Parts: sequence; structure tokens; C-alpha cells
Amino acid sequence: MARAVFLVWVLSVILATTNLAQGLGVNWGAMASHQLPPKNVVQMLKDNGIKKVKLFDAEPSTLNALAGSGIQVMVGIPNEKLEKLADSYSEAQQWVKENVTKWLGSVSISYVAVGNEPYLTSYNGSYVKTTYPALKNIQKAIRETGAGDKVKATVPFNADVYESSSSKPSDGRFRKDIKNNMVEILRHLRDNKSPFVVNIYPFLSLYQSPDFPKEFAFFEGGSKPVSDNNIEYKNVFDANCDTLINALKKEGFGNMEIIIGEAGWPTDGDKNANIKNAKKFYDGLLKKLGKDEGTPLRKGKLEVYLFGLFDEDQKSIAPGDFERHWGIFRYDGQPKFPMDLSGKGNGDQMLKAVKGVEYLEKQWCVLNSDVKNMSQTDAELNYACAGSDCTSLGTGRSCDLDQHGKVSYAFNSYFQNRDQDVRTCNFNGMATITKNNPSVGDCLFPVQIVNTGAPRHGAVDLDLVQGLGVNWGQMSSHPLPPDNVDNGIKKLKLFDVDPKTMKALSSTGIGVMVGIPNEKLNKLAHDYATARKWVKQNVTAYLHNGGYLPTHRAPFVVNIYPFLSLSRSFGFPKEFAFFDGGGKTVRDNGDPYNNVFDANYDTLLWTLKKASVPNLDIVIREVGWPTDGHDYGSKKSAKKFYDGLLKNWQVKWEPFLGRATWKCTYLGSLTRIRKVLLRGL
Repeated sequence: MARAVFLVWVLSVILATTNLAQGLGVNWGAMASHQLPPKNVVQMLKDNGIKKVKLFDAEPSTLNALAGSGIQVMVGIPNEKLEKLADSYSEAQQWVKENVTKWLGSVSISYVAVGNEPYLTSYNGSYVKTTYPALKNIQKAIRETGAGDKVKATVPFNADVYESSSSKPSDGRFRKDIKNNMVEILRHLRDNKSPFVVNIYPFLSLYQSPDFPKEFAFFEGGSKPVSDNNIEYKNVFDANCDTLINALKKEGFGNMEIIIGEAGWPTDGDKNANIKNAKKFYDGLLKKLGKDEGTPLRKGKLEVYLFGLFDEDQKSIAPGDFERHWGIFRYDGQPKFPMDLSGKGNGDQMLKAVKGVEYLEKQWCVLNSDVKNMSQTDAELNYACAGSDCTSLGTGRSCDLDQHGKVSYAFNSYFQNRDQDVRTCNFNGMATITKNNPSVGDCLFPVQIVNTGAPRHGAVDLDLVQGLGVNWGQMSSHPLPPDNVDNGIKKLKLFDVDPKTMKALSSTGIGVMVGIPNEKLNKLAHDYATARKWVKQNVTAYLHNGGYLPTHRAPFVVNIYPFLSLSRSFGFPKEFAFFDGGGKTVRDNGDPYNNVFDANYDTLLWTLKKASVPNLDIVIREVGWPTDGHDYGSKKSAKKFYDGLLKNWQVKWEPFLGRATWKCTYLGSLTRIRKVLLRGL
């Protein structure tokens, strides 16, 4: 939901009806570490009679699987692409050529979703200026191909684009700060006979307000109705729907077609996010759709896309832990609960599962039963959860377990996420692999599936700037020969000390930072002899080879990731994560900060100064930008970030505290570095 939304009370959902509704659809997201084969998913959609699907991009492998299926498709354009499409009509033409025209005749593409909730208040206007121009260019490019009557461009909006001063639907109006922009888009949609798309989340109304009447989020009418102009609203879905319709009427678009782009209920990650409530919500929604009753102000059919198809363990949990549990199917394509998609009352009917799913071996990584002192497991639990999905753990969630159970769940989550690599089931000797399924009650200890989803690409090749280095990770099933990794890189950071790697680095002149895995820290902390032995084996033994540059003073090592500032905070200004100075300047004691990198670095300098070590050398060990797996994780954004970083490396780096002793920066991961032309080098 961007995909997450922070909606207020009665406006936290949205609704809509349309004369065009020909059935139910689903949202098919792909933010999962292990994806199911697209062809198998498409067959499952057909098996369940689902004839509409909404995508968040236009991944070729997904579209190829949908070819010939007869399923109606809404392809998506991520928000970060809007600026480029708005500024260049040729870019819009190229996008349409590659993602629409190429597939016409084999894939039934009906809509193009230009962005996703781009006017969300938490984006602070980042996409307000680019959404309409991008929409206009995309529709023009579609029309130019002759497909304008069949393929319509639209924009999926969040419910916060409108508001009601009284919380009554009749007072619905578009938000003042975007009203003119909305009218411009509405006029374009009307002229091109395109629908208005909105996303619906009654769950968020309940989640965000402790005073929200719980039953008003469902359809049974168990709460006090809201009266408005002789109409009684018994659920927030209808109330939000008619709030939107009134907002449209006030601007002269009262008859505009509406599609509900997202509507759903999560099954874990919060006290109200569970299978019981999800089934209750879907039973009520589907029954409503089956009756074609519409809402008080708009009778008739509703066109609705359920959100979502599968759980997605790579989604940001900044809005809440429930974000990874919106699926009506589990990660492996198994249905979570009975659901009657026809809405005719057969609520005990199970959906058909994805067929032909390949699993890894039936084995689990759990806490060793010999571990008695559970206080020693906290660090290992935190480490495991930092590298996997533990959002099912907690009070009132599916895995409300004792400490032993929580640790075992975390260990297994980490183990499965790394494709059952036996080296990842150690945790300082506390873990063991078992063939006995540790699942208990509603708490599923998963066995990971074989990852056969769309490949993910990305990266950057560097003409090295002085002081630049890379991270070399080796958690790969088939690592490259150590002596074959050679690109003129002079600084290297390792996460462990592998003898073959160290031998390959011998006499190369490459500066090396060796690492100690977290699981070894406890033993090294409590046993000096072990620490001395580790240094002897992993440092002293290699000093004479010249790969290690001895220093007289150890540096302060810090990792800075502007991407995380952006991805983890909905209110973070996007341009402040880059170096172009496009965001609002932050001033501190008269010093202007145009990017979060400088601000973060100087925050450290102030901290060191207050700790009476102002001249301590600093190594920025890790800095980078991902190219996939998130709305902001793209090649375009990564290139923009690296362009700014490397350009500034040469001509700037003059922190406002008067220091310029920047030593070195390690970029991302060595195995993700590919060729990109860098400006300003």
C-alpha cells in the first residue's frame, strides 16, 4: 500500500462502486524473499475463477505467465518512475512499448496504474507535481498505439485525498492542499473515460484509533450507526464510499466510475490482525459484493481488488508488523482460511492452493534443549530477527510463545530465509537442526520454498575514487573463486576470515578489514585466551603478507544508509536522501544541510566532540542504495545516489564542523556491483 496508509477515523477506508464491475480481482505483490513460479500462480487464479489481477509493476516473467490466460490485468508504474515519465514523453512512449504494446494480443491489459497512492500525506508532496504529467504522457502514448479505447491509465489513490470536517459522508471534500491537482486529474480521467481508483482499509481505522468502534470495521451492523441526511451507515466501508462520492459531486464528477484498488484484512502482526477477524471481514465484504447492493449513494455492482494474494516478508514494517501478513494465501500458496469468492454464502469453502510448489528439506533450526540460561538467548534472538521475519512473535499474535519457543522461531526464520544453509544454524552453539516439526497450535514454523520467482537485478560498476572500498560477503551457495575477483579495488571489508580468501589477498596490497560474526562475540567477551587465539590465527598469521596495513590508532567505524531513512519513515522528504539539494534545507547553528548523509555524519562528529574525542579517525564502513525489493529500491534511485555520492567525494566533503578527514567508504556488496557511467568523476 505504498503501500501503507495512515488514515484517520472514518476516512481510513475507501470504497467505491462502478458500472464496469465484472467480478472480483486480487492484488499480486512481489515483495517476498522467495517467490512462487508465476505460471503456477496464474493457474491457481484460474482454478479459483479469479479473472482480474492488479500488479504493482510490469515484471516480464509475470506478464509472460499471464499470457493467454484471459485474466484482465492492471499493470503498475512505481512512484519513483513518475518524475522521468512526467519530464519526457519519449520515456513514456518507451515504457508503453515495453510494458503494454509488447503484450497486447497475449495479455489482457485493461489498465495502467500510474503510481500508487502518490498524494499520500506522509509523502509530503513528493509526487504532487509529477503524477498528472506522467498520467497524461502515459495515456497519450497508449492512445498513440491505437489501444486507447481498450487500455486506460489511472491513478490509485489513498483515502486521505479527501476529508470530512464532521466525519459525516455528506461533508466529504478533497483535501485543500491538493484540490486543484485532484480536479486536474479528475478532468483527465473523465475525458479519457478512465475510472477513479481508491484503496480501502477498514483495519487501519481500527488499528490507528483505540476509540474506533470495532464492529463498525465489519459488515454485520453490530455497532451504533452513523446517521447522515436520513441515511444510516452501519459500517465504515459504506461511509467512506459515500464520503468520496460526495467529494466527487462537489467538483462536478458525481457520476465518475470507481474501482476499489485494494481492500483487505491482515492475519498477523497485531492483536486485531488474525485469521478470525480476516475471515469475518472477507465474509461480510464478499456477501455484500454478491448481492450487488452497492452503497447508499451508489447502488449496484462494486469492482474490488482484494489485498493481497500472498504474504510478503520483505515489506517495510514501519506502519506496523501486520504489513507482511495481508495475503489470503500463505507464502507457499496455501489458503489461510475458507472463503467464498462468489459471496453466495458458502463460507466454509476453501480456496484452491497453488499447485506444484517445491519445498526445501523438511528440517528446522531450533534452540538446543541443552540451553538452560534463557537470558543468554536475547542477543541471538535479536540477531536472528534482524535478518529475517519475526512479526508473528508477540502477545496476541499467532506465535505468542515462551522464550524457548520465540528463540526457536527466530532461529528457524533466519535459517529458512537463507535457504537452510547449515552454517546459519549455529548462533554461538545454541542452535540445532531437527527433523521434528516444532509448529504448535496456530504458530507455523515454516519450511522455505524453492525460490523460482522473477530474478532481481541491480548494481553499479565503479571507476574507483581514492579511498573507496567494497564489502565482500560470501553467504552464497556457489561463491566465486577468491582469486578471480579483481576490479582494481584497493580496500575490502570481509564479514569473516576465510583462509582461502585471505590467501588470495596475500601480497595484493589491498587494505583489508576482517570481521568477527556476532555469534562469536559472547565467547570472545568472556574468554581472553579465545580472543588471543583468534587474533593469532586470523590477524597475526597474515600480517607478513602485506594485505593488512597496521595503524597506530583504531578508527571509529560507522554505517550510513540514507535509503533506510527514506524507507522506514513515511514523513521523510525523499530528496533529502540524495545529494542534489532538491529538498528543504535543514539549518543547525547557521549551517545548512541539504542531505541526510552530511547531517548524519555531522551528528556523529558532534557526538564524538561531546565524548571528548573530537579528532578520532572515522571510517564510513558501509553506504549504498538497493536496486530492487522496495518502492524506492530501483536502478534509477541507486544511480542517482551513487552519482551524488561519488561526485561529492571528489569536490566536497567539507563537513560544517571544520573536519575533512574522511578516510574511506565501503559501497554495498561486491557481488552487486555492475557497470554504470558515473557523472562527475
